[in-house]
Amino acid sequence: MRTEKWKYVDFYKHDYEQLYDLENDPQEARNLANDPAYASIVNELSQKVDEYIAYYEAARSEEVAERNTFINVRRD
Repeated sequence: MRTEKWKYVDFYKHDYEQLYDLENDPQEARNLANDPAYASIVNELSQKVDEYIAYYEAARSEEVAERNTFINVRRD
C-alpha cells in the first residue's frame, strides 16, 4: 500500500512488515514498521490492504474463486 507519504508492505507469509516514510526517507533505508511511534500508521495502512483484498476477492469470478492455487489471505 502506497500513499504520497508512506509505503507499507506486508510479507504476511513470513510475518514481516515494512513501513517507509517516503518524504523523509526516499531511499527506504529505515523500516519504521516495528517502531511503536508508527503503530497507528501501520494499522491504518494494514486495514486499507485488507479492504483492498476483500474488494477484489469479492469481484473474482466464481471459476477463479474455486481455484486452490489462487488464495489471497493475509490472516487466518
